[in-house]
Amino acid sequence: MRKPDPAAIYCASLASALPQFLLNQKEEGQETQVPIVGDEVGAMLQLLCSLTRPKQILELGSGIGYSTHWMLLGWPQAQITSVDANPDRIEEARGYLTQSGGLPQVRLVAAWAETFLEQPGGPYDLIFLDATKKDYPNLLDQCYSLLGPGGLLVVDNVFYQGKVLSPPELLSDKELAQAQGMDRFNRKVAAHPGLDSYFLPFGDGLLIARKLA
Repeated sequence: MRKPDPAAIYCASLASALPQFLLNQKEEGQETQVPIVGDEVGAMLQLLCSLTRPKQILELGSGIGYSTHWMLLGWPQAQITSVDANPDRIEEARGYLTQSGGLPQVRLVAAWAETFLEQPGGPYDLIFLDATKKDYPNLLDQCYSLLGPGGLLVVDNVFYQGKVLSPPELLSDKELAQAQGMDRFNRKVAAHPGLDSYFLPFGDGLLIARKLA
């Protein structure tokens, strides 16, 4: 019999202290197989928002609003603009945010990230990027220009399930396109002179980059 993992038990006990609406949303997201951030990434988002108290947040990839709630837990006074290309997901997020009372703090936008970023906006104190992975290299410059000085760019899934290190012949065409896009993005961020960047082994890889000026 496999021994219980103490770390997993400890994390589960911490998660049980979360608001019931967030636990319900997590359960429903898992049941319907909607992509949501892991608890460790959500907790980091909460911590970053609690420490930096961002006034304006841009979220690219709303999903059903699960990560949106994590950020509001960290700093309930933040104003969040949350963008997703799927209008059905936007409406699901609207429903969850209505139930939790967080909707007044959130502007939900149904649009592709590239299209939204072409519009005037910002500056943002924090940008959370969790959209289509192959598009990331094309989004970096726009995200950078929309960040205020000292602002944070937080990006989920930068290891793409480890596929960024996998031999190309082992990946499907779709996986290869995503993995190559993420690899180009990671290298572009690491070499960016205006960003102080850290790649953290949380979940599927989390990038935290601070705009220097």
